[in-house]
Amino acid sequence: MTKKIIPSFFTFLNLISGCIAVCFVFSSQFLIVFIFLLLGIFFDFLDGFFARILDSETDFGVQLDSMADVITSGFLPGVILSQIFILNGNSSTVIDLSFFVNEKIEFTPLSLCGFILTLAAVNRLAKFNLESNDNNHKDFRGLPAPAMAIFFGSLPLLIKSPSFLFLKPILLSNSTLIFLAIFFSFLMNSNFVFFSLKTLKGNSFDKTFKITIVLIGVGLIFYFGLAGFSLAICFYIFLNLIKNILDNKKVRD
Repeated sequence: MTKKIIPSFFTFLNLISGCIAVCFVFSSQFLIVFIFLLLGIFFDFLDGFFARILDSETDFGVQLDSMADVITSGFLPGVILSQIFILNGNSSTVIDLSFFVNEKIEFTPLSLCGFILTLAAVNRLAKFNLESNDNNHKDFRGLPAPAMAIFFGSLPLLIKSPSFLFLKPILLSNSTLIFLAIFFSFLMNSNFVFFSLKTLKGNSFDKTFKITIVLIGVGLIFYFGLAGFSLAICFYIFLNLIKNILDNKKVRD
């Protein structure tokens, strides 16, 4: 019984971390948001880790884990991007509901674009649950939702970073933000294969790619601080796309 409780305990920590992070989004405290997002993803790693080493993986645990991930890696990044659209000063719309109740609704229509990420992440998580466990998740088909969440969680920090002030007008452009939402949604639900960094198993070529991703990623985070997480995710995507192209070329040859 205890073996089953331990993984679920970390799953609930993942869930509550995501909920706390959502609360801080609305006051635009993005540093705190990102810290709790990272905590949530760390707890998500621990629940799977303990479930495997304690041999206590259950169908209930799988479902609970996905529900927690919907908040931390689905809803949270959608709220973050939605808030960025609002902070950009996009015009709001007022809907008069006096015909029904004595109330008016004011919202920013463009902010709804942020939830493209949420819809795509939920779809990605549902597909992941249905995938075969034959490869023990050595690789991912489609960009993992936590990687997307890390990118958008650290995006506000990248925008505020003194090292990237020259990118601020571009990154805060509505067109850029919508493109990023669509691009990451596509990657999450694509057939591209992405490395799992939980293990270094694989041939020498795969190991080289994984080690390169880790070393460069750590270097970017060390040099640019938490803002470097967005760059690390971009590098992770870039190398994986290159590997997919090379693998497809080998198949054709």
